[in-house]
Amino acid sequence: MNNREKAELLIEKVCDYYKIKKSFLGLSLNSRLIRLYTYYENKKRIKVDVASLRMALSFYLTKYTDVPTSLIGPMCGYADHTTIVYVKQKATNYISQYDERFIPYWMKVNEIATQIGMTTNLVRLSQPKVIHMVSNVKDRKSTRLNSSHSQQSRMPSSA
Repeated sequence: MNNREKAELLIEKVCDYYKIKKSFLGLSLNSRLIRLYTYYENKKRIKVDVASLRMALSFYLTKYTDVPTSLIGPMCGYADHTTIVYVKQKATNYISQYDERFIPYWMKVNEIATQIGMTTNLVRLSQPKVIHMVSNVKDRKSTRLNSSHSQQSRMPSSA
């Protein structure tokens, strides 16, 4: 299964979990995307913050897959990929500030992604309000020149 198929599966599973149709991610009302969806389960009213869910999905896919943003935007319900840059900044802020509206959706997206075999470098520390995100950064030593590298001689500037 390639990353695009995994991304589609993730979106499907997350929508199933929240009992919304995938099409709800992109539904608009008066040219604005729908923010909240409400359903009832066992006579209990359940609200789904579709905007936060859409943001968590698109941020996850942007950060942890190689699916092009030109596909991620429409897959997550945005009109196109241009919103993704804004979403990345907003989601990063929400995570660093532990936004209580966004974090539950972010954590559920990560949990479902793990269940279907998608990998991340998300690490949750023991403190309940701290989430550190670690990316695959090369060790600086591997990019430095050392004595085993030959240096090219350069012509003096006066020559």
